[in-house]
Amino acid sequence: MPIKVACACGAAFAAKDELAGRTVACPKCKQPLKIQAPQAAPAPIHSNAGLFDDIGLKARDSNIPRCPGCGADMPPNAVLCVKCGYNVKLGKRMQTISMSGDAPAAVAGGGHGAHADATAQIMAKAAKDAEDDVQVEISKGMEGLPLPVLLVGLGACILFAIVMSLIPQAVALFGTGYLLLTVAGFLGLFCWIRVIAASATINPLLAVGVFFGELILSIILTGLSFLLNYAMESVIFGSYVTCAAGSVSLVVAMMNSDKCGSVIPMIWGTMGLRFVGLTLILIALLIGAAAEKEGDARPQQQRSSPTELAWQVWPIPLVRSERSFGSVAAIS
Repeated sequence: MPIKVACACGAAFAAKDELAGRTVACPKCKQPLKIQAPQAAPAPIHSNAGLFDDIGLKARDSNIPRCPGCGADMPPNAVLCVKCGYNVKLGKRMQTISMSGDAPAAVAGGGHGAHADATAQIMAKAAKDAEDDVQVEISKGMEGLPLPVLLVGLGACILFAIVMSLIPQAVALFGTGYLLLTVAGFLGLFCWIRVIAASATINPLLAVGVFFGELILSIILTGLSFLLNYAMESVIFGSYVTCAAGSVSLVVAMMNSDKCGSVIPMIWGTMGLRFVGLTLILIALLIGAAAEKEGDARPQQQRSSPTELAWQVWPIPLVRSERSFGSVAAIS
């Protein structure tokens, strides 16, 4: 089929098909003229091509991946469908999470539609798990200790009870009281260090405050104890104010229970041990004072009262006057 060619000079002529793509001279102006190849005629448009556009349907983009389980669109490189839970790599539908209670509100910026619902459920579950972890941390006690440790502790308690039953009652109570005070001292020191270490992860200034705050409180309570003992001519009664030692650590631990939850019951236990230990020492001294008042049939030089025995076991001045109940003193 001849190719129609038009030159810039206005001349027009028909060239043969074999000249397509070649350059020839214009018959009129002799200028070189390139003959273009003939273009193929466009395919006829089907008469029903625009019917789907009229009702709002559009052709789906074939480049967007679809879920094999439910057919929903999935983001590129996605592994899990948020609509039905189908795992593309495993080739099966995963078990979905059932959230109890009211449906959680959509998280701001979490997306639209199914993605927003999935984000809200994940965030709500994470918050619930965090609360459960805090409760588990607070409720930690003896759980997790190996059986041999529990058996050794039980055996030590039984042995201690047997030994205490073989010595005078006042000496047993006095020794038990001092033992509890010693345990309370080490336990209080441990809790103090734990709270300082946990506070350092929150704010270094908070750790410094716990260190100096607890130190200043201990000095104040010790001074107050000496003043009360001097006023009452007794050491044991004034020493009860020292049970408040550890209050700074307790307040900080309760304010940051997510970091120091396990220390809170230990601090309460330290205060309780200190109170019980002082009470046992007080009872031992009262028993000793009552025994001295009654006396016995033996000569004075052969008689050893419970308080004197306690004095021999614990070489610390115990009483200022063995004959006066009001002047009973301990740990001076």
